[in-house]
Amino acid sequence: MKPKTGTHVYTLLKCRRAVALDLVGDRDLKRELLPHEEFVLKRGRDHEDVIVEELGWPEPEFERGDWAQGAARTAEMLREGIEGVSQGILLGDDRLGIPDLLRREPGASDLGDFHYVVGDIKSSAAPRSDQILQVVFYSGMLAELQGREPDYGYLVLKDGREERFEIADYAPAMRQVERELDAIRSAPDDVRPFFGMACESCSWSDVCVPTLQDQDDLSLLPGVTPALRSTLESADVRTCTALASSDVAQVASASRLEPALVQRLQTSARARSDRTTLWAERSATPREDAALLHVLTDAFADRVLYFGVLHPADEDGEIRDAVPATRDDEWSAFQEVLHAVPRGARILHYGRSLPKWFEEHAHGREQTLAIESRFVDLALLFRGAVTLPGPAFTMSDYVSLVLDRDPHRTGHVGESAMRAIARDDDWLREKGRSDLRDLAALRARILETQATDRV
Repeated sequence: MKPKTGTHVYTLLKCRRAVALDLVGDRDLKRELLPHEEFVLKRGRDHEDVIVEELGWPEPEFERGDWAQGAARTAEMLREGIEGVSQGILLGDDRLGIPDLLRREPGASDLGDFHYVVGDIKSSAAPRSDQILQVVFYSGMLAELQGREPDYGYLVLKDGREERFEIADYAPAMRQVERELDAIRSAPDDVRPFFGMACESCSWSDVCVPTLQDQDDLSLLPGVTPALRSTLESADVRTCTALASSDVAQVASASRLEPALVQRLQTSARARSDRTTLWAERSATPREDAALLHVLTDAFADRVLYFGVLHPADEDGEIRDAVPATRDDEWSAFQEVLHAVPRGARILHYGRSLPKWFEEHAHGREQTLAIESRFVDLALLFRGAVTLPGPAFTMSDYVSLVLDRDPHRTGHVGESAMRAIARDDDWLREKGRSDLRDLAALRARILETQATDRV
């Protein structure tokens, strides 16, 4: 069996099944990466290369795949007391670690009057728990090699800033992670898949998702967590179909779940069983003057790549859009499209991307409070207005489930950064306009039709 690695630690917090498949699965069954996924990985590698080149630290030389040789060479380099090592190899009985950086620090160890600490290079703007636990995992292996636990670990973030943290603070969490990894390694076939937001970007999704669908798994329902699935199964409710036809009071009693929760889940199960959308019993939302404002973003570069406004907020409304060439052009591009929105009209958007950008760029500018007060997040409104036949994690999911449209018919939103770097403004405009039309259709379908008139 493959050894435990830092990648397994990183993946565990997203999906236990992905870890199990990585350990024992047939790699030929993994789907190939999409172009925009390859782009993201290359971008991360390029960022790492820049940091490593600036440091000038050597890598251990060894034959490809010969981890024992690589670990031996890494140990030699550390005993020599060099300033730092890039892509060193740490090897244990059932563990393999390849930290980005090993940096010398004062303080005695088995290596001499110095020791090393672990650093990893990340392309995120802030530290995440999975990234920190990777460093803690490597630090445990390094401690065995040098006879001393590093005092701290660190992450080099995308802006070059170094974020340090105490290893001891995360030791309890690391022990739990190690126990879970050991349990997965001891019985990988017992680890069940679970449908979640990470499935779309997982290379093993072509293995897991069809299995879940064939089994009519409860995780295919909105709002079901792994713990909730287990609770329902303990009450002998094991499929969506079974939940759809169950007695709510009996299930609530057997599972000790609130009847209202069981009722909500049953409604979702019936929507899935009937392959339909169930609408909340509510009056239509009064029509008011509103515009849709949509953005395409590049999270790595902290950029908005496209601004588009649809007014009125109907599919046949007029679109005004702009593609800012640089970060400095973003505010003027925003103002340009905002001219298409009448004063006082609501500004409808989906998700946090627009408000987050606005908060960062509006500071110190005039009349920004008046603009921000007009923002309305459709994601929040959709959530309470409709019961879907499956989980909706993103706008694309709503487009698929409610409109029965391919949300990627003009391209995947993940391609935006790649297209922007290639200066493919036409693609950005076509994608942005397609999304605006989809949002307008969703708004009309979910919020503006009388419940009694809905199909």
